Amino acid sequence: MPNFKDLVQDDLTVFFNPDEFGEIHNIDGNDVLVVIDADTLREKVVNGASMYPTHSGVMLSEFMMFVKVDDIQKPDVGQYITVDGDEYMVTDVTEAAGVYLITLGANQV
Repeated sequence: MPNFKDLVQDDLTVFFNPDEFGEIHNIDGNDVLVVIDADTLREKVVNGASMYPTHSGVMLSEFMMFVKVDDIQKPDVGQYITVDGDEYMVTDVTEAAGVYLITLGANQV
């Protein structure tokens, strides 16, 4: 019977598979296999209003990115990283089962 760790690794192989969800993106100059999730943050609405603030015509845009811990150094909240040539600020980082869930934000005019 396989152990839990083996089962998780099997699931990660499917999750990050380029034929399934995985895509190559350039992160700080390195091509990395990641899964981008822009839809999850769109669902965060309270009483019909978005939880993402706007300031003087500038809207905060956020998305989440899943990256294997072996593929990048863990970023710090507040740190800026470049994804596909665009700069984003790390607004949250969590780690579970060998994967970083990184939330990135950028101001849009």
